[in-house]
Amino acid sequence: MEDNRSTYVARKRHRLSDAEARRLDELAQQDRSWDEEVEWRILSWLPDFVDPMTARDWARADAETPLRLNLACNRALSAETGAWSESDEQSRWSAAAPPVWIIHGSGDPRPIDGPRTLASVLTQADFHELPGAGHQPWRECPDLVAKVLANVAAHAANQAL
Repeated sequence: MEDNRSTYVARKRHRLSDAEARRLDELAQQDRSWDEEVEWRILSWLPDFVDPMTARDWARADAETPLRLNLACNRALSAETGAWSESDEQSRWSAAAPPVWIIHGSGDPRPIDGPRTLASVLTQADFHELPGAGHQPWRECPDLVAKVLANVAAHAANQAL
């Protein structure tokens, strides 16, 4: 698990300039005004997108949403799941029985082996790697996501018969 986290952090940093990475670190260590919060969110989410021409606009649109982030919950969840061994995690997921469709953008800075392993452990899972997409594939490759969702709908319709 830690290897995935360190890989993600390294990939995320690689997509930021040195000045952006320094500013992100600076903002993370302080209480932030709303404008600084938006800046911190933009720098945090900028690496999630593949296309640098649209990344800043999409990160800004998300960052300016006036909703509070529950960082305490995120840290608690990360600490809890980070303590799980790989076998613990796989046994938890293998107990899930509903059909699952996992979509992962090939350009997502988060390592693909986590979602791919999850798909292999679940009893009814389909894994879809979308080329040219990052962490928000519905924005970067909406046509590819639409095809996956059409397959999900067709599967659900067949199950209902």
